Amino acid sequence: MKKETGEQTYELKYTGYLMDADSMYLHYGYTNWSNVSEKKMKKLKSCYKIEVSVPEGTELNFCFRANENEWDNNGGNNYWFTPGSSKSYDWVEITGKKSTATKSTTKAKTTATKSTTTKAKSATSTSTTSTKKKESATKTTKK
Repeated sequence: MKKETGEQTYELKYTGYLMDADSMYLHYGYTNWSNVSEKKMKKLKSCYKIEVSVPEGTELNFCFRANENEWDNNGGNNYWFTPGSSKSYDWVEITGKKSTATKSTTKAKTTATKSTTTKAKSATSTSTTSTKKKESATKTTKK
């Protein structure tokens, strides 16, 4: 799914009763199951995980399908998540991901700050050196 303005990316981790499956898929749609899609999840030692983008103002509806066509649909109620809500499940962890654009901006600000700090230190060093030269010249003259 192409990420558009007004979308937030979330990481979903699944640790439910289908964890022993060889493969797992996130079956999902938005607000009343519109635009249904399915993506294969990545298997880790402790969970299955996947990233999914949720358009602004929509609810993520989802369930899990294992390789054997076994389903975890939250006891027939399906799972759902609305960005900004505190909805949680015992075996599904949902975490918001920061966008890379924000990270780049932060790095740029940090670099600019370091550059300014370096320039300020250089100016202080030059000023201190000039003062020391003047003091040295004054001491020499007094002799």
